Amino acid sequence: MVSVPSNIAEGWTRETNRDKAHFLAIAQGSLAEAETLLTLCEQLGWFPENETIRLRKLMDEVSRMLTVMRRNRRE
Repeated sequence: MVSVPSNIAEGWTRETNRDKAHFLAIAQGSLAEAETLLTLCEQLGWFPENETIRLRKLMDEVSRMLTVMRRNRRE
C-alpha cells in the first residue's frame, strides 16, 4: 500500500488542481488494487475474512477521504 500515500504526495507537489486530482485518482486506483489483493488472499485462505474486516473498514474510510479530496480539487 505504499503507492497510495506516494501518489498523494506526488499530486500535492503539482501546481494545478487538475493535476492534484489526477494523482488522487491514481491513489484511489492503487487502493482498489490493494483491496483486490486482499480479496484474493481471503479466497486463497491466506487471510481469514473475519480477520480482514478491520482492514476493509480502513480501506473504505481512505477511499471516502480520497473521493472528497478529489471533488474539492476539481476545477
